Amino acid sequence: MIPLTTAFWQMNSFGGADARALYIIALLFPVYPTYRLLGTVLPMYQGDTIGIFSLTILSNTVVAGSLYPLIIALSNIFRRRIGLPMVFGKLVRWDVVTNEYGILLQTPDGFVFRGLDLDALRMYLNWRDCSLAELRENAEQYRRPETLPEEPGEVGDGNIVSDGGIERSDSSNKDQTDHVTTDQSTGITVDDQWGAEAFLDAVDGAYGTTPEDLRDGLDVLVAEDEVWISPGIPFIVPMFAGLVMSLTYGDVLVSLLAAVGLG
Repeated sequence: MIPLTTAFWQMNSFGGADARALYIIALLFPVYPTYRLLGTVLPMYQGDTIGIFSLTILSNTVVAGSLYPLIIALSNIFRRRIGLPMVFGKLVRWDVVTNEYGILLQTPDGFVFRGLDLDALRMYLNWRDCSLAELRENAEQYRRPETLPEEPGEVGDGNIVSDGGIERSDSSNKDQTDHVTTDQSTGITVDDQWGAEAFLDAVDGAYGTTPEDLRDGLDVLVAEDEVWISPGIPFIVPMFAGLVMSLTYGDVLVSLLAAVGLG
């Protein structure tokens, strides 16, 4: 289990914290646990054909994670939020976007399966040392690359700051300078709206975000009051559900495959 987990980690299938959690599970549950009641062994497990309990937990984690889109769709139907991405996304107000994990599902041209990563958005706002509200209030100003800060803020990793972060002053634009680049052969100004290319060059990448992703995402966020996002949940959440399913039932995936004649 540990070599398998390490391989998935190296392929970026999940993060380092998730890999460590699976390491601990593999060490704590090397074999299937046995329940005894008054000297009698209880036949708790169904579909016990893998033989490695930590793998059962991992397969149940996959099953638990696959139920999440169904929950999202039912929630949207209940709240009458009908739209193309209702099966895999949720509608949120612009002012709470920076408090969400996930991916923007919109561009100015319409819905997409993968837009701007919200972690990259937080990194960008930290770099420019401004809030999303300030971007919306002065969108045309912030679009111009000459308004890039002379001394960018600390970018971080895009995670949500639980204590509210550092309070910003009302004069976050006071230290700005001319960062417009020019074509040396023609002297024509090169357009870098929102400073997207400058930001990504400075941070050496942000979760695979391209300048076009960042520009499209910012264009949507400064124009729309509500946006569709694909909410991200930590892998540890379905992992906990998979652990509970494994301890109380057994291997759900194997049972499902057996039910349809594939077990």
